[in-house]
Amino acid sequence: MLEVQLECVNCLLTIMKYDEDISISKIWSDIENKGISRSDFYILNNGRIIYDDNAIISGNAKLIQRLLGGKGGFGSMLRAIGAQIEKTTNREACRDLSGRRLRDINEEKRLKTWIEKQALREEEAAERKKKKLQRLCAEPKHEFKDKHYEHERSVLDEKIDDAVEQGFKIAVVNNLELEEKKVKIAKGVKRKTILDDDDSDDSDGSDSSDNDADVNPKKKLACESNDSSADNKQSSSSDESNDNSDKKATEESNDSSSYPDITKHPSWMLLDHEKCGISNTDRIIGGKNASLGMYPWIARIGYSSDLTGSEISYRCGGTLINKLYVVTAAHCVSNLPGSFRVTGIRLGEHNSETNPDCENGYCSEPVQDFKPIQMLVHKRYNIPHFKNDIALIRLDRPVDYNGFVMPICMPVGELLEKNLTGGIAETAGWGIFDIDHPKSSVILQTIKLPILETYMCVNAFKNQAQVDELQLCVGGKVGQDSCTGDSGGPLMKVEALNDIPKYYLIGIVSFGAKHCGQSPMPAVYTRLTRYLVWILENISP
Repeated sequence: MLEVQLECVNCLLTIMKYDEDISISKIWSDIENKGISRSDFYILNNGRIIYDDNAIISGNAKLIQRLLGGKGGFGSMLRAIGAQIEKTTNREACRDLSGRRLRDINEEKRLKTWIEKQALREEEAAERKKKKLQRLCAEPKHEFKDKHYEHERSVLDEKIDDAVEQGFKIAVVNNLELEEKKVKIAKGVKRKTILDDDDSDDSDGSDSSDNDADVNPKKKLACESNDSSADNKQSSSSDESNDNSDKKATEESNDSSSYPDITKHPSWMLLDHEKCGISNTDRIIGGKNASLGMYPWIARIGYSSDLTGSEISYRCGGTLINKLYVVTAAHCVSNLPGSFRVTGIRLGEHNSETNPDCENGYCSEPVQDFKPIQMLVHKRYNIPHFKNDIALIRLDRPVDYNGFVMPICMPVGELLEKNLTGGIAETAGWGIFDIDHPKSSVILQTIKLPILETYMCVNAFKNQAQVDELQLCVGGKVGQDSCTGDSGGPLMKVEALNDIPKYYLIGIVSFGAKHCGQSPMPAVYTRLTRYLVWILENISP
């Protein structure tokens, strides 16, 4: 339907109506039949002037009287300032008499030009490619022929290998000389580290005996699974009373600063020194998620209670040291709240929501679940507060080693006395990973943290605990810290003994700031090298 209106000064008069769309030529014919001159009017449809007589329009059309141009009119103004419009920087925002912006018109022109030149550009690209291939296939203009250079180049690899081998030999000789000096110095020190059955307590240093006189050590906690807890406690107490002097000397040697030759310990061969510390991968995704098989020795410690029944919740971490033992923090297995008890150990975990875990089309072995049959807590745990935070868990059956379940290496040799301050260590776990939204992670998280001077943790926790050389001070960066759910997990460092880089266990997550990661407060880790003898004394085949 079309309605044609005549625009007056203060009104609109409907002069014609059509029931269907109609052409402009028909409208003009009907208008002229009414005595209206076409030269004095123009038709405006939907805001646009219609010039084409063959155009078909609909809706509403207005018949508007033409205004004569002249001095002072709109046309004269455009002619007067036309030069200025050409010079303005906003010229493309202007509109022509048809209402179209100049930038749209120019864009159409540029697009048309680009389309016209497209074929030419393809031909030029093909020509450039052809010339490039000709240059590559052509014979070189210059040939370098120097027999001496070619000979030196051929033996370069051999020379590098020889130089590296000589360097290693010199390093070994220097290490042997250093070890001989240490042995001579050690022979001059008559203080014993481990007492034999024939030795008395009086032959040991006075410092450790004085310390034992001041503090009464707790009984060693030996927890059996199921209903054997009471029997273990009784046997542990009897062992303590029968061998009190030997155990006391052993604990003193563990916490001292002198290290025995642990490689001669009878239990040293119970550790897997060949297979230990080998990571299944050497990359980190995004700096946050550990990749699949990166830490195959990390264990998850599961708990149950009377309220949860058989359901297991994993709240602590641990580290596999051989096929039967996992080392963790003492507070993860001792003095548990309410009716909570350790009921499961899981190895080979990466993503807690999948089993087996897969990454980039590569899948791991299924997880391995175990029951704890014995838990050995350090005799002097929590004496003083937070001290000696270490425990051993014996599994109900041997672990099946694969690329995703392997033990970590224990420090030996020069690593026992190495100053770790200033170095970078790694820790990993499924604890809280976002300080703004505190919840446990689904995927194993990893982070690299600096090892600090001990005094920094002494000052940071002076009102809560007594930090000393039996512990490591680590972290101190906002947003980077071990957190709730990471307790008992490993502090690891890559070292290259015998030219083979492996992961070594240097610490166990113990305690830190309550609001982890929200302040530059460091965290405290149990220093494993001070408890290595204790571990060897308490593991069995």
